[in-house]
Amino acid sequence: MDRSSFINIVEIRNALGLSQERFGQLLGVSGRSVIRWEKTNTSPDRQEQRALLDKLQEVIKFGLRVYTPKGLHEFLFTRLPEFNGKTPFQMILINEHDAVLGALSADYEGLGS
Repeated sequence: MDRSSFINIVEIRNALGLSQERFGQLLGVSGRSVIRWEKTNTSPDRQEQRALLDKLQEVIKFGLRVYTPKGLHEFLFTRLPEFNGKTPFQMILINEHDAVLGALSADYEGLGS
């Protein structure tokens, strides 16, 4: 994803079902920073935070093509055998978002059968 692309903090946080405080902890900032970003429609400047948000946004965007919002949330937070008992969300946090996209792709292809 292009670094200059828009990152929708509210959409990502809501899709994950996280409070502003918890979302801030995930990014290593205060809940107040998240509130400010949401109010001003901006996002973090730090590259590692933006990279994580880009990955989350990509997974959520594709995931919503496969699942309902509720179904995507369940997918993201269910331990899966293909991830050795980790959740897709945990996989994203350890920089394995390509594996999560692969699982979503397999589910998407399975919808057509």
